[in-house]
Amino acid sequence: MTANSNVTASGLDHAIHHPVAALVGIFAKIGNGLSTMTKSMQHARMISALNSLTDHQLSEVGIKRSEIADYANKLMANE
Repeated sequence: MTANSNVTASGLDHAIHHPVAALVGIFAKIGNGLSTMTKSMQHARMISALNSLTDHQLSEVGIKRSEIADYANKLMANE
């Protein structure tokens, strides 16, 4: 191989890998977005479920109704 063909091969290699890297970045962003959306949905469901409990049931869990959001945040932070 001549020096010229190495430059061409190197340029071709760069041209192939650059779009692949761009696609990987796009898929990573999509994955992060889906993960964030899933966590938000879990958080909302948890708050909804806790809000549906009676005050007596909440006291058995060890929280007051006014503490539901903080409790849900704490549980989500532990995941």
